[in-house]
Amino acid sequence: MHRELRKSNNVARNGLENIMIGIPKNQANLIDELERLRRHLAELERIELRRDRAEQALRNSEERYRRITAAITDYIYMVRVHRGRPVGTAHGPACVSVTGYTAEAFAADPFLWIRMVPEEDQALVRDQAARILADGHAEPIEHRLIRKDSQIRWVRNTPVPHYDHNGQLVAYDGLITDVTERKQAEEALRKSEERFRAIADYTCDWENWFSPEGRPLWINPAVYRWTGYTVDECLAMPDYPLVLVHEEDRARIATVSKEAAAGSSGNDVPFRIRRKDRSIAWMTISWQPIFNSEGVCLGYRSSARDFTERKRAQQEREKLIHEREEALAKVKTLHGLLPICSSCKKVRNDAGYWEQIESYVRNHSDAEFSHGMCPECMKQLYPDFCPKRHNRRMQPSDDTGGTAGAESPTFALGDDNSSVTGDD
Repeated sequence: MHRELRKSNNVARNGLENIMIGIPKNQANLIDELERLRRHLAELERIELRRDRAEQALRNSEERYRRITAAITDYIYMVRVHRGRPVGTAHGPACVSVTGYTAEAFAADPFLWIRMVPEEDQALVRDQAARILADGHAEPIEHRLIRKDSQIRWVRNTPVPHYDHNGQLVAYDGLITDVTERKQAEEALRKSEERFRAIADYTCDWENWFSPEGRPLWINPAVYRWTGYTVDECLAMPDYPLVLVHEEDRARIATVSKEAAAGSSGNDVPFRIRRKDRSIAWMTISWQPIFNSEGVCLGYRSSARDFTERKRAQQEREKLIHEREEALAKVKTLHGLLPICSSCKKVRNDAGYWEQIESYVRNHSDAEFSHGMCPECMKQLYPDFCPKRHNRRMQPSDDTGGTAGAESPTFALGDDNSSVTGDD
């Protein structure tokens, strides 16, 4: 057709050229011929334009068909059955978009349908076919197949049986649906959940996820370590987690739960829990709201951490501080209440024993003693070492009977020339 159009165009142009070189015709005939040729040429140009548009539309249609074919994820095959045995198989033309093989390739190779299935999935596919032939029906299965280009694809195989008027299976159709993208999304989600559980399920802290209404949605297994209750037992509790909180702290934690449900956050609020064995443990709780990628509140997360050892150490420290303060207060009181012997000057301690006053004061204060000897005791105990006073002028006495202004004599004791003064 294209060649004929080009030939007509050439004839029209040649006709115009012949007229222009002066073929003898009268003027009216020449004008008519010229007009006719011009109209014929315009018609041919319109025909050529329509042809170009038709060719472009055909190319566009072919491109759309190619895109549609590439996007097809389903195809149908049919198996004819005679007396419970398959006798023929036909694959729809769309099989090439899913498997890479044409219907002719399947027709030429009767076992291609099972050879393109990986060995790990072949038993599943054979079992489905056997159940259809034996029972007349089978549930859909999902399995992998290897495309002609060696890509691995996931498909869903849904059988549809056909029976004759006697109820005998005469054929069944199979709808093959490509579910690779869904399987990949499920696998990515599974791995994400595994990573989440590897972190959340094996933390030492007691983790919870509550709905915006305060209902527990998830509890990690660490709850058993701290409370003695399993996850299932906790989820079955009507007022979890308040039923686990010590009675004296329950009101405070109820307030925390209300604030958390309202969107607040907080850290390290101490409280006590009563474990399943009725023992008491100290915990601290922190919480914060949870939002999805669109900013919608999904509830709140709480994390409880064991505080028992730190609380015990804090109580021990407070006890020691209190005992020290009491001891200091007691020592200060005894400064004016010392039970002292009027003869030997020993002091009775708290245990009822008598001890030297020096030892008692040293043990109950920071005072230290430096021993010396007064002149009176020196004269009584060591009269031979006392100096002679007859050569010294007597000093006048003061009102107390002592010697006013008298110097304290110094005595040498022992071989080391150490001295003792009356003022020591």
